[in-house]
Amino acid sequence: RWRPACEAAALRVRVDPRVFAAGGACSHMHVVCGVRGTAASQAGLQRVLAGLLTGSDTATVLLLDDDTATEAAAADAAAASAATVEVTRLSPRTGAALITAATEADAEQIILAGGRRSPLGKIQLDRLTQYVVLNAPMTVTLVR
Repeated sequence: RWRPACEAAALRVRVDPRVFAAGGACSHMHVVCGVRGTAASQAGLQRVLAGLLTGSDTATVLLLDDDTATEAAAADAAAASAATVEVTRLSPRTGAALITAATEADAEQIILAGGRRSPLGKIQLDRLTQYVVLNAPMTVTLVR
């Protein structure tokens, strides 16, 4: 059966149950969160850092735009988290750079805010998100 690329990409996204498990279900986990200046992206980051990470977990927050408000919101969310969180700006802002950063950080999971539904119910991803979903060697979770 033929499937459009964006639908096939949506099928590869696996949600790790540890992401939203209260109290952290595993002993140690490292995640990379890509954050943009959108409200959905910042809300997703806060939800992930509040519900996912315990004191033994670590996260790298990669800022995907130059907005200082995004950086401040990410720093506030990192300060409120029980885990060790590093906030850094991704340069260049490409899917390949995000995957490389996650691989170098030995992340188990990449978390991105993204994906919206078309009027027909298909998931629509921007270029960066689609590239990461299709090419990342680790689990990719889309948060809406």
